[in-house]
Amino acid sequence: MTDLALNTENDLLVVNGQLVLLATQEELTRQRLMISLNTFTKTWFENQNFGINQELIFEKGTQGLLDQDVKTIITETTGVVKLLEFISRVDTDRVYRNDFTYLTEEGDIVSVANVSFGGNGLLSTVGIFENGVWNYLGIWDDEAIWPE
Repeated sequence: MTDLALNTENDLLVVNGQLVLLATQEELTRQRLMISLNTFTKTWFENQNFGINQELIFEKGTQGLLDQDVKTIITETTGVVKLLEFISRVDTDRVYRNDFTYLTEEGDIVSVANVSFGGNGLLSTVGIFENGVWNYLGIWDDEAIWPE
């Protein structure tokens, strides 16, 4: 099985005017995983439960619950056999970050470092949750994520 490759901005990857296909199963698994981690629940019309529970990101004291949500997404991603290592932290800039390593069906061990929510990482420019709706044109700042 293959899929179209996405670039770092999650747009289709085009090289010399041609769409690029993923070359390996490991690339496909990693792309599936990053799509899941880059999506908030209640934002995809076909599956309202798909992605990270954004309510956990906007609440203080929810690191343990957010850890479990991320771990579940990793282990339920097609192509992932086992989560081997997982480390998370909320740094002094109040941004949640994690590093993890997983085993693929092909026997590859893949490490992903510094996945972050709320700062300059994966979800930093998706949008902000204001008055019960998502504003996808906004860019989060520290106060929008973790108000005092």
